[in-house]
Amino acid sequence: MAIKLAVKNQQYTGEVQGILTYQQGKVLRLQEWLHGQNETLLGSYGYSDSSNDIPLLSAVCLAYVVNPDQRLKQYANQQGWEMVCWKNVK
Repeated sequence: MAIKLAVKNQQYTGEVQGILTYQQGKVLRLQEWLHGQNETLLGSYGYSDSSNDIPLLSAVCLAYVVNPDQRLKQYANQQGWEMVCWKNVK
């Protein structure tokens, strides 16, 4: 679900078009795509390490937090989301 880039005179302008695939925009873009596929988030899983994905993790049925940033870690604890650490420890 990449962002859409603006084109003028057959060249990219550096501007973006539409909803950015970021924070709540990621959820909106996913919902648009699912609607076009006649699907829903029923039974969905979400994985993230970034607090930018809190809206996405809040939208899925089962959220998993992997090596989270500090803000996501705090939020995940409040929500009771499962947290895993996949970092190598030596």
